[in-house]
Amino acid sequence: MLEFSWCALSTKPPTRVRSTATRTLPLEFLDMVIRQHLQEDAKTLKTLSLTCRYIAGKAQPLLFQRLDVYVHPTLGQRRGTALCQLISSYRHLIPYVKHVRLHSLFSEDARRPDLGPDNDALRILLNLPYLTKITIVGYNNRSWNIIPRNAQLAIKTSLRGKKVSAVEVQAMSDFPVYLLEGCRSLKSLTLAVPSISCYPATDSDGVAKKTMTFPLNCDLLQPSPIHLERLAVTMPTPQLVELTEWLLSDKCSLNMTRVRTLRVRQRGQYSFSDHLTSVSRLLSTCNATLEELEMDAYTPGHTVDITTPLSHLVGNKSGHTPDDHDPPLPTVECVYKRIDVASLKSLRRISLTFGIQNLYDQRRHLRLLAQMFRNIDRGAGCKLEEVGLFLWASHKSHRKTTPECNLSQQLLGSGSWDEFDRVISMRGLENAPREGGVLRPPSVDVDAASAAGIKRLKIQFGQVEDLEEAASLMAICLPRLTAKGAVLLEQKPKCINS
Repeated sequence: MLEFSWCALSTKPPTRVRSTATRTLPLEFLDMVIRQHLQEDAKTLKTLSLTCRYIAGKAQPLLFQRLDVYVHPTLGQRRGTALCQLISSYRHLIPYVKHVRLHSLFSEDARRPDLGPDNDALRILLNLPYLTKITIVGYNNRSWNIIPRNAQLAIKTSLRGKKVSAVEVQAMSDFPVYLLEGCRSLKSLTLAVPSISCYPATDSDGVAKKTMTFPLNCDLLQPSPIHLERLAVTMPTPQLVELTEWLLSDKCSLNMTRVRTLRVRQRGQYSFSDHLTSVSRLLSTCNATLEELEMDAYTPGHTVDITTPLSHLVGNKSGHTPDDHDPPLPTVECVYKRIDVASLKSLRRISLTFGIQNLYDQRRHLRLLAQMFRNIDRGAGCKLEEVGLFLWASHKSHRKTTPECNLSQQLLGSGSWDEFDRVISMRGLENAPREGGVLRPPSVDVDAASAAGIKRLKIQFGQVEDLEEAASLMAICLPRLTAKGAVLLEQKPKCINS
């Protein structure tokens, strides 16, 4: 936590400025420097607060806009006491606090667990009426249920703030998401947790849920909907399925129909079928408003054939042996067809994380991604401009030993790269040209390729280090997009669009 100087809050008249150059410096320039370039520089903002009343008035809102509150004493001291005295003495600082981050929620985090929660820190949390964002920082995925009751009550009360529009929960298990129904102004929700609780498990939790909800609508006898605009979740597949069921049920006040940004990442237990099915269900509720999508689209395994029936992967639970009269069994490829990017009318950017065994893609797994984009050439008014692809693919360099013609045949042999190139370029799914039964690189009309399709395909390789070789390989694999100048390669693996 920052060490604040009492002098920084002085209300004395500013010192007379003698320098003509300083006196004529436009105030708009000072405002721009402070607001745009020093927003995260707490040390400089603290120093500027000591100069004059005008600059202090510009620096203090940035200096106090984010507050770290430690629920349990750390470093052998109760930080809340000094902070409480500061806020009590200078109450004009309270409207500046927009974002609070809660740390040391568990008694194990304290140097002296016998002291219990810092009541002064909790008192501060309960007296910040201008909060717009609350970040709950767990530790080592410990359970919400072992947080002291008075700390839980303070967090629940703060979530009911009338201006709270963003909530973020990190590294905490069993977080009760039903408490979010008390955030009537909630617009942005971020959950990076291993498990959640969608419904009260005990009577006391049920009472807490009732106290979190605001008065019912007299006509509908239900709380008014809370329209989310941004949803970001990182969790195992079973918890994603549970969260999806809750969000789309009649018992949840959170509404997905106005979501503009959706981020679904996987951590822990993964089931590709359940994961993609949950994503498709979420997309179906916000297909008219979604503008940005980021998701993991991993396959069940690098060696799995895309025509493999799902029953062969998860087991035939019914014990029924299929015969010729049974309908065709859904396959791995059918799962990816559940997501149709063309149905997302407002989508502008999509980022996918995917993996293939190697760049030759003998199992044709890239065809699965192509199925997700299969209709964008027919979508009227398609606004998609950028596709980000983080690709985990191993590749041994053969540039010095393998002739280019042989390398081209190996890369294009399965046909999956060509199909992906055609779909992303909005050129349709017609059969690729062949010579003597062998796939050949298609001829590319540069003018025609530039007239349609996306503007950028950002590719990041997780296991290909030579960027120059990767560029030459992509020129072979994606000739249409390369001709458009749309292929951009990132050198280091990192979050797309970060």
